[in-house]
Amino acid sequence: MCNIRIDWKKGILGLLLGLAAGLLGIKYSAPITGAVLGVCFLLVGSLRITVTSRPLSAAITAVWSALMLLATWFSTLTVINSVKYLQTSPYLFFLNALCMLVVCGVLFLLCGKPRASVTAASVALAFLTLANGLVYQFRGKELLASDVFSFATALNVADQYTAVISSEMFFGWAVFALVLFLQFTFPPVRWKLPARTRALTGLVALIACVSLSKAIGPIKTELWDTRGSVVNGYYLNFLLSIRDSSVKKPQEYDADLLGGSFDPPDLKDARRPNIIVIMNEAFTDPRVFGEVNTNTPFFPYFDKLKSESIHGWALASVFGGNTANSEFEFLTGHTMAFLPPTSVAYQQFVHGKIFVLPRLLNAYGYESIATHPYYANGWSRKKLYPEFGFVDATFLDSYPQKNLLRTYVSDQEMYEFMLEKIKAPRENPLFFFGVSMQNHGGYDYTGEDFVNTVSLTDYPDLFPRAEQYLSTLHASDKALEFLIESLRDFPEDTILLLFGDHQPWLEGEFYESIGAWKLSGLEKTMTQYTVPFFIWANYDISPEEIPLTGINYLPHRLLTAAGLPLSPYYESLRELEQIIPALNPYGYYSKEAQGYLPLEDAAGAEKNALDRLAILQYNNLFDPAHRSYSLFGQFIPQ
Repeated sequence: MCNIRIDWKKGILGLLLGLAAGLLGIKYSAPITGAVLGVCFLLVGSLRITVTSRPLSAAITAVWSALMLLATWFSTLTVINSVKYLQTSPYLFFLNALCMLVVCGVLFLLCGKPRASVTAASVALAFLTLANGLVYQFRGKELLASDVFSFATALNVADQYTAVISSEMFFGWAVFALVLFLQFTFPPVRWKLPARTRALTGLVALIACVSLSKAIGPIKTELWDTRGSVVNGYYLNFLLSIRDSSVKKPQEYDADLLGGSFDPPDLKDARRPNIIVIMNEAFTDPRVFGEVNTNTPFFPYFDKLKSESIHGWALASVFGGNTANSEFEFLTGHTMAFLPPTSVAYQQFVHGKIFVLPRLLNAYGYESIATHPYYANGWSRKKLYPEFGFVDATFLDSYPQKNLLRTYVSDQEMYEFMLEKIKAPRENPLFFFGVSMQNHGGYDYTGEDFVNTVSLTDYPDLFPRAEQYLSTLHASDKALEFLIESLRDFPEDTILLLFGDHQPWLEGEFYESIGAWKLSGLEKTMTQYTVPFFIWANYDISPEEIPLTGINYLPHRLLTAAGLPLSPYYESLRELEQIIPALNPYGYYSKEAQGYLPLEDAAGAEKNALDRLAILQYNNLFDPAHRSYSLFGQFIPQ
């Protein structure tokens, strides 16, 4: 019935795998773990078990399959260094197991081989897990379904990041490999399952899918830090992100109620300043958390500029990455609060021509152009910019690339490039939208062409990523001084808006050390989504401090500062901002509560304002057949 023998050929492979496990254990500071795993590989490799009983063979296959799926689940925790089993309830663990079984069932239905189905499903899921671990290291967020749309952009910057393999990751993957190797100790399953068994498997998989779709209804996608893996379980959380990738029509939506009229004024003889907007990559001020003591000020010119600018804080919808969502919020005036929080609007929801700021400015007689000193395929900008009304868009290949910082085109070179365009002869005022690249992560660059200029006096050499990031901010500050002083004596009236797209992913302990530990709950989350902005002009404007606004509200503030009329849509945003000063997918600032609240907690006038925002946004993005002419349609060429 069962025979155990020594298999020398397989034993040699087991010995090699065991030696590899032992050496890797030493490398990752886990020598005892490596030694134990090495012995296990040797034993598993040396033995060959022959089974003649079909029921016993089926039982062994079932036990091994359960171990394989358990090891696959285990890998989801080890790749993010958060082995916190008890935070996932038994019910959520069951739903994760159901997710894995559905994948196995589908593959079994296709090939009819139980062990091969489990192997293929486990390997596929494990690689999804590995991708999640790498994305978390690089961007501080877990990999979700919508990130598939970011794949091409991620490849553009992948070589700037260095993956760190921890002892937890080593252990998790070694266990996974051991269980995977274990199947070769048992004989292959040679019995052929009847067609009715495969059909029954298909029926069970279908029932499991229906059960999952109903069971996940009330469960919320976890988006913060590693909660997707340690609370929901990674596979369930990934499934939830698929569920959340569609947009529902607002309950009170009625396009007929969005009437009105607006005739763009003739501004030919009016004052129309050149408008420059710079969305500066990862441009933030970590002092939003508290005091940051450094050997030299990292923002001296930026701080000085506050006395002659409209400045303050804006709430972003992304952290550590997905720059395109901040760009989307600014150019459209819409908010990610009413889109799936894991989505990338550019890739998923912008189809064809929609109303955007360049369209309005073109109607006011402006020439709209854009620049981004990186690859044109990032976030589909090359395709979208012409549809947005930009008559010209330049990318990395248009730059001389003589002034690089950590291999990226520096802010200094980008500003020099922009100044050449601004000073070139033209007939119309210019709207120039630029997206910088200099401060992009990761912040562990070791090239000879970059030396840190800023160090943390309270924590010398303790947070190297934070110090490298602060040094890039220092370079941004110097480039900003060059740009503004160059514009100060420029003969044409020019107004400049600069804002950061998101905060960077740095050491968590750094944020805690400068004051994040004093915050909790939603307040802490929202602070990590807060970025600085300022509006400056080379003519007199009234300085003002804005405690808090949203990136989607910056366009109407810019138009007002430039002395340009607001279209009905931007006038609506101006009015709605008085009720909802700032919002993102995680909540909004409530004037009544004098603090942040989840979106679902809104009531009264605040709920009505949120509903109005959602209706306006839906009409522009998702209902082109009934798009309001006065709000949006008249600015979009047919």
